[in-house]
Amino acid sequence: RSCGAFLGAEKVVLELARYSSALGYESVIGIPVDDDIEPELAIQARQHGIRCELFRFSSPFSYSSAKLIGEFARAERVDVIHTHGYREDVYAWLTSNRRRVVATNHLWKRTSLRLRAYAAVDAFVMRSFPAVVAVSQPILDEMSSMGFAPAKLHVIENGICVGDYFPDKPQRNEVRNLFAMGANDFVFGMLGSLTIEKGHELALAAMAELIGENPRLKMLIIGDGPEAGRLKSIVQASRL
Repeated sequence: RSCGAFLGAEKVVLELARYSSALGYESVIGIPVDDDIEPELAIQARQHGIRCELFRFSSPFSYSSAKLIGEFARAERVDVIHTHGYREDVYAWLTSNRRRVVATNHLWKRTSLRLRAYAAVDAFVMRSFPAVVAVSQPILDEMSSMGFAPAKLHVIENGICVGDYFPDKPQRNEVRNLFAMGANDFVFGMLGSLTIEKGHELALAAMAELIGENPRLKMLIIGDGPEAGRLKSIVQASRL
């Protein structure tokens, strides 16, 4: 992934690499980067003892730079290239290794002209890969409607290591106290980028109805993004 932040897709990549060894696979995380700042994914991967390679690019889409990935794959005898993103799909497509590529479609965002163009290019290059993974059925349905061969489409929903998300009781109490939540409150958590496709507004509308029936229901929305201001206004207007 070329994104410097550690978001949902980066978490998926890290989890795949962490646990693939149990299935007999050796994973190397390759990250195309535009500057000298080490991405958070690389930092966390190395903390888990996972090999990570940074491919530095001088421009967003460069054929000569993309060759670096192909050369690395050949030199390391890589069996499968698993891509997670627009740029990564294009880089894999530009190499001579596209028959070994599995691409994961996390979601095509179309909230701007640029993103709609990226989605169109991504759909074009994905059709040449032998397998494409959708992280949900609606994403697979969208690709099916665009003419993707059914035999190459697969749904694998995102998973998490649940063992990473069980804080001890003092930590739980500290968080509840921080947000003025009682010990008997039932708390929903919504963690993710504050962008329109995440559906925070729908979740708030549901909470507004449910709280009327059970005032002990609470919701924590954790994240940042362009929808932050509008969501705060909704919360204030709804008196949630």
